[in-house]
Amino acid sequence: MGCWFALLLLAAQPESITVVGESRPTATRFAEAQRALEAKKYPEAIAQLNGLLGTGADDLVPLPFADGSGRLIQARLAVHATLARLPATVLADYRKRLEPLAVGWLEGGDDRRVVRDAFVSKAALTALDRLGDQAFLVGDWDAALRYWSAISPLEPMPEALVHPDPSEAQQARAQAKQLLACRFAGRADFEVALAAFRKRFPRAEGSLGGQRGVYADLLAKQNVTAPPPRDWPTFAGEGQRAAFAIGPTRILDSLSRLGRKGPTHIFDLSRRERDMGGPAVVRRDQALEAAKRLAFHPVLVGSTAFINDGRHITAYHLRTGKIEVWFDTADYLRGVPRVVQPLPRSDIRFTLSAAQGHLFARVGASGIRDVRPPTGAKGEAKPPEDAESAIVCLRDGKVRWMARAYNPARKEFGVFEGSPLVVGERCYVAVSRFEGDKLVTAIHCYAAFGDDERPAPLWKVDVCETRELLTADASEGRKSRARHHLLTQAGDSVVYCSHSGLIVSVDGLRGTRNWAMRYPRREVAEPTDEPSLRDLCPPICAEGRLYVAPADSDRVLCLDLTTGVIYWQRDRLDVVHLLGVGRGRLLFTTWRNPGEGRVEAGGLRAVDALTGRDENGWMLPDDGGGLVPFGRGLLIGDLVLWPTFRLPFGVVAVRQEDGRQPDNPTLLHRIRSGNLVFANGILLVTDRQAMYAYVPPDDEPAEEKPPSDEEARLGRLLRERDWPTLERERALQRRDIRDERGLPQAAATLLERRIAEVPAWTPETLPSGEVRLQRDETFLPVEGGGVLLSTRAGELLRREAKGVRWRLPLPFTPSVAFRREARLIVAGAEGVAAVSIDGRELWHWPAPRLPRWPTDATTGPRVHLEAEPAEPLHLFRVVGERMVVAQGGRLFALSVETGRCLWAWDAPGAGLSLSRGRGRVHHLTPLGEGLLAQVSRQRYLFDLADGRVRRRDPEKGGPWPRPPMPVPGGLILSDGERVRRLDERGDVAWTYLLPGKTTRTGEPPVVLLWGSKTLVLAIPENIGVRLRYLDATTGKLAHADAPLIDADPAPEAWQVVGDRILHSDGERLVARTMPTGREQWSRVTPLAQRCRIAASNEGILLHAREGMGVRAVVRWLGTAVQWRAGPWPGVADQVGWWSLEGEPRGVWRLQPYRLPCVREATDRAGVIPLFWVGRDTLVPGPVVQLGPNGAVGPGGILVALGDQVTCLQPTK
Repeated sequence: MGCWFALLLLAAQPESITVVGESRPTATRFAEAQRALEAKKYPEAIAQLNGLLGTGADDLVPLPFADGSGRLIQARLAVHATLARLPATVLADYRKRLEPLAVGWLEGGDDRRVVRDAFVSKAALTALDRLGDQAFLVGDWDAALRYWSAISPLEPMPEALVHPDPSEAQQARAQAKQLLACRFAGRADFEVALAAFRKRFPRAEGSLGGQRGVYADLLAKQNVTAPPPRDWPTFAGEGQRAAFAIGPTRILDSLSRLGRKGPTHIFDLSRRERDMGGPAVVRRDQALEAAKRLAFHPVLVGSTAFINDGRHITAYHLRTGKIEVWFDTADYLRGVPRVVQPLPRSDIRFTLSAAQGHLFARVGASGIRDVRPPTGAKGEAKPPEDAESAIVCLRDGKVRWMARAYNPARKEFGVFEGSPLVVGERCYVAVSRFEGDKLVTAIHCYAAFGDDERPAPLWKVDVCETRELLTADASEGRKSRARHHLLTQAGDSVVYCSHSGLIVSVDGLRGTRNWAMRYPRREVAEPTDEPSLRDLCPPICAEGRLYVAPADSDRVLCLDLTTGVIYWQRDRLDVVHLLGVGRGRLLFTTWRNPGEGRVEAGGLRAVDALTGRDENGWMLPDDGGGLVPFGRGLLIGDLVLWPTFRLPFGVVAVRQEDGRQPDNPTLLHRIRSGNLVFANGILLVTDRQAMYAYVPPDDEPAEEKPPSDEEARLGRLLRERDWPTLERERALQRRDIRDERGLPQAAATLLERRIAEVPAWTPETLPSGEVRLQRDETFLPVEGGGVLLSTRAGELLRREAKGVRWRLPLPFTPSVAFRREARLIVAGAEGVAAVSIDGRELWHWPAPRLPRWPTDATTGPRVHLEAEPAEPLHLFRVVGERMVVAQGGRLFALSVETGRCLWAWDAPGAGLSLSRGRGRVHHLTPLGEGLLAQVSRQRYLFDLADGRVRRRDPEKGGPWPRPPMPVPGGLILSDGERVRRLDERGDVAWTYLLPGKTTRTGEPPVVLLWGSKTLVLAIPENIGVRLRYLDATTGKLAHADAPLIDADPAPEAWQVVGDRILHSDGERLVARTMPTGREQWSRVTPLAQRCRIAASNEGILLHAREGMGVRAVVRWLGTAVQWRAGPWPGVADQVGWWSLEGEPRGVWRLQPYRLPCVREATDRAGVIPLFWVGRDTLVPGPVVQLGPNGAVGPGGILVALGDQVTCLQPTK
């Protein structure tokens, strides 16, 4: 019993927030009953518990929970939970007296009293079933689940109030009804829960949904029709604050069509008139402050939008553009300024509610503060300005009733918190007032549609006392709060979060407190120079749970509706808006990265709604943040519409399941960012001072238009596999074609045309001597060697000494090439192709474009004629039988044999147009049987077979400065601070922190493999390069030697051959013995400057990686153009060969007729004519083609510079 006295002591201690209704005497009585139960004095205990049901039943008492926390719960609920745990014989004796009363109440139709006062009776089972049915019929799924789960929950619920002994049949029926409610509510876990139910009750049967049969079979066949379009009647669309917007099946198409021509109307909310001008421009450096000024949250009823600005309530008829002012507060309340405060206003939010043709709004005093009149010298009351607030109910622009919180005659000096919550026939609102030096908050309940023009509350109940604000006569400190607090419907209860330490639940019918919970507040105040983007964020009720993100805490809490028990909580989340629960995930926006703490590092996050974990969640941007939230988004269908401050487009549509964009990110580029509302096919966006209305024409169909005639014709040819006709459609190669899975394919691949047989590979001698390329021809080095290739615009050529062996037209220009036996894989920014060694195209895969229409619902192959240009392909890796390519933040895996796209993956931030290369794939490297990719600040390990993400791990910093280096059994990653080894599972096997923090230059070390077990690190320092040796398996120092040498720190200037390490020091080629670093030999050569070393057991190849070139600038008539050409004749056009003993074997000078020339930049700078040439720029040196693994290739080495390609035979 020690815990009980500790809790009582805790309840008695002074708190910064006081829970009104907490009773120490009642808690003491309840503790005495508990002690009697522990002593098995059952008659005494039951007498004490019955006494609590008679007096003190509505008080709050501390109750210990399994999670170790101490919440306050209604004594009545605590008593019922205690009675439900009585031994069976004791409970049976108790029921002999209780059951007749319960049956009488039940027969009289008072089901709620049965549950309230006789929960453990047998009659309560019938009452709970009836109450659940009543809630289900009116669509209140949460209340229905609450009643039925009190009979038998679908899954164990800690500390939940559950009836002690329902029969097996009653349990099966209650759980079947809960599953039916889950089905109608669209719960993501319905299928999993149904499988568990079928396993537990395989043969249970009865009536369900108007049919009779086995419950599991009836539930499996249950079809739920799509809900009809509905209004948007309050903040967040419903009283639970977690509404899904209802739209057509192809919602993205509809939104794209809505936004294609821009908004239908733009309304100036400050002047309440149509605005014919353009939108106000917000500079990037003003985004944070502008986001705090998004004050308006409209409601949408039919085609009329209503806006409350604190003084006026205005109706905007969106079909006609007509504007009507329904209410002016200055006509009813005293002290309201006649001149409206100019917009936008910081940190103020205006909301309202609509129900059954009525409009409800909170008007008057803008802030929450002490509005008590000060006492003058003669004691008279002087009401302060702007002190009155009111709740007004309107119908057709006329006042039905008005409730006031400020009434000097009754000494009531309160301020309404926010717009009312309307549930059924009742209207709920929070009211705050000062008593002494404390701010007291109460909940008032009014008849929503009564006839009394000055109604009194049906009931009102105080819920908390805080010192959040100071009184009006305080000398200094925070005296007012602009942000109002909204109530949330949770079944038949109302939930209030004080955002100052407390969450409380109140019964909506009786006004009694159900439970209250104190949560830990933020320990450290936010810096004043770091503005918070915390926005209006009431609790949300979704899928039978309550989710709360208090503004004074960085936590998100998931609570039980009935008891307030914490299912889970997460800290360091910093929520801006809780959007709702979709696809089993809680979705919310954040305003700073928990790892960085920067305000501008906001984003969109999803966590598992049941557990709060990240395993089934995601985050955008995927590196922790980087987009400023700019308004409240919404859930619609299976998408999240997320308004951000970014260019070129602000509203992003992503899937709730995985955070990926379903298609073309430019579909919504004409839709403004701000607070979003979608209802009845109309999209509203409100920013700081304007409302943008996107209204569909009356004759526009709700669904997507059918494919064009050309799309239909090409789609039919694909389905009929009419290749002869399709082959004549040359333009088809520039179209976007998707298969039944939505994967991009080439037409020939999609038709499964037979691939030509590839001849056997026979090593051939490369062309000897020099080969001269044509003017527009470029040498194409081949990984794997063995063949001389070049490219022209849209053409691939194989060269011989005497000319061209074959040429092959391609729809793109290759930039990389790989040889796999007799198969050549060539790729460029616009596509990938496979070519046989004898010059036949085997397959071609074009770079995916961005289709105008989504592909998720495609049932067969489809050709998209309306597609945006493809983003360039930029990374290419051939791994076994897969060709993996990257396109921005997207990955595609192709079959090397057939060219078919086997799987695709989009990075979470792929379509967000992030700066500094974020949201893009930076590195691709094979790892074991998988593929390692770095995307922004994450590393992913993919299964090459199906593209499944095996694991995802965070990465510190930006892109890796060096590509990962393969070693036996893993990879080596290096940066300026550390060297790490990943094993084949993607785990970090070890980390070696680079020594000499004060002497290092910050550049990453050069990492080389010596044998198979030792790593050589060349660490750049201020006075040279330090060599260190690590055990590749353990990461520990393998040798004590750490010589300091003078060397070029570039990785291209280092090689390991046998027990030698080769490097350049800028003037010499040097060979050193490992591990001592002792110089073995050195050779002075001009080629050692900015060189690249390629070495094998056959010798050492040395050439310049870059050299001095020419930069030319021409400026004329306001346009400046710049070119680079080179390298200049001299050192950079030479290639040298040395033996491993340092003996020179030959130096070859390349003498191209034409040097490479690149048009580098074009701008509109200046009008003064200028022609300037200077040798002050570095350009790439010769291009070298080696054989497999960097060895001398079959037949020699190819070296190219400009139009000259030379085959060297250094070993001869």
